[in-house]
Amino acid sequence: MKQAFNFIRNSNKSSNQPRHFNFISNSNVALAQNPLFQFAQRHALSIYPSNTIYSFIPKNGCTTLRASLATANGFINDIEKQINWLHNNSYTFSANLKELSCADYTFTILRCPYERLVSLFLDKFVDKTPVAWTFYRSSNNKFELDDISFSDFINYLNQHPALLNAEIHWRKQSDFLIYKNYDDYFDFSDFQQIQTTLKRKINLDLVDTRHITNHGREKYQIITDTNHSKTSVITLKKLKQQGYLPALENMYTKELKQKVQRLYQADFSIRDQVFS
Repeated sequence: MKQAFNFIRNSNKSSNQPRHFNFISNSNVALAQNPLFQFAQRHALSIYPSNTIYSFIPKNGCTTLRASLATANGFINDIEKQINWLHNNSYTFSANLKELSCADYTFTILRCPYERLVSLFLDKFVDKTPVAWTFYRSSNNKFELDDISFSDFINYLNQHPALLNAEIHWRKQSDFLIYKNYDDYFDFSDFQQIQTTLKRKINLDLVDTRHITNHGREKYQIITDTNHSKTSVITLKKLKQQGYLPALENMYTKELKQKVQRLYQADFSIRDQVFS
């Protein structure tokens, strides 16, 4: 799969320059009635000690970053015991307009759309979480969750693109970006770079939650010799239970990648702009 050339892009914003926002120039309605702005604002979280705004995007390391943020803000001191508090307070630290405008530092984490969708499917669909049931209902119960494949999922989104907004875990990453420009854009694929830079710039210690959520691929053996784009959820579940996961690229055919490219063109364009 195509990787970004750089893992971080720093805009080197001058402190006397105003912040500029997305979702405003094409709408004259009051911000309180602007659904795109409100959505992005809800996902822009304040880190109080450093006057920082972090725009969180599901499946882009957001549990680790939200745990780190809640710890820095003084609300969590034992993530092992407080993981449910974290999940129930995803939007507790959503920034107000003053915090958005006066932030000293802003950042977000972007992920290759191909990888993000596979991660979503192997996590949320294979384990039949509420995210999978949202798709089930949104597709008018067209698919049995045990039988659905990654190919079924992508093809249905391609046929019904309005469903891109039905669930935040497969919603376009561009919809979460409140600012026209962030001080730093990080690539999800380099966790060490994210950790080092945030510690240096805003003294934020990352609280790694991957061992709690089991979202990582580190503990699995990766299958590289078979295409699994049409493998059912029930079969993928058995593979996971046996300690195996398909390689990310083996979840795609050329046709599926083309469909994802069209559906998530805005996300690919943003990555090309900030990581080239």
